[in-house]
Amino acid sequence: MGYGPDPDKCKELLRKKNTLTLRNHDNAVAFKADCQCGYRYKHLPIATREYTWGVLDQSQMEYLRKLPLVVREEINGKKLFFIHAGHHPIFEYIKPETPGEAIMAMLADPMEPVDV
Repeated sequence: MGYGPDPDKCKELLRKKNTLTLRNHDNAVAFKADCQCGYRYKHLPIATREYTWGVLDQSQMEYLRKLPLVVREEINGKKLFFIHAGHHPIFEYIKPETPGEAIMAMLADPMEPVDV
């Protein structure tokens, strides 16, 4: 949320299709908080957030607030951990150069993220 021209239609499509959706930048829109994006991309949500707030109605904002930050599933005996970015805090990026040990430590002791 916060980057495109039709955030309301996008959320309604996800809701209609019952698509697994994780909250990340949606957090900033839903709670009207700083997106804490990296400098390179920070201008994008800043430029579009007021438009997004004006387009989404209360039920859509509530939908965003209730999206999970983390989803854990087990499929065919495989444990899966879904997250948009890091979660120590939620805006920490896991980059290709993030050491495997750091990622494994996050997965071994996953902190339950809190709303900001």
